[in-house]
Amino acid sequence: MQTKQATKQTRKAGRAKRRAILRRVPLVAVVAALFVVVAVGSMLNRRVDTANKTLEAQLANARFELDMQNKRRQDLSNQIKSAATDDFIASEARTRYGFLADGEIRFVVSNPEVLWGPEGPPPEFLEQNEP
Repeated sequence: MQTKQATKQTRKAGRAKRRAILRRVPLVAVVAALFVVVAVGSMLNRRVDTANKTLEAQLANARFELDMQNKRRQDLSNQIKSAATDDFIASEARTRYGFLADGEIRFVVSNPEVLWGPEGPPPEFLEQNEP
């Protein structure tokens, strides 16, 4: 009877050792799998962050371009509105095409240094009369 009990205890001890080994192996496997999951998640997160920053930069650039186009559209719209006035048409006819209104006399200055002196015309005049 003691031999039966001894064999049972030996079997139980063997089973306990196998269970302990089986418990340790899955624990190591779980820790390794967890490490792999965290590492892969970190790499994916870094890629997503990089892609997100790239897209945010593209969005900022697109918004800037949109603002510039809206400003240009507004400037062109203002030019169209001012071009429809009689004053603008008369001014363009005089400055670009040399037309004169009835009773006007054209003066041509052949020596502009006399008007401005040796330092020359002011920069505002030059900017205004550039071709």
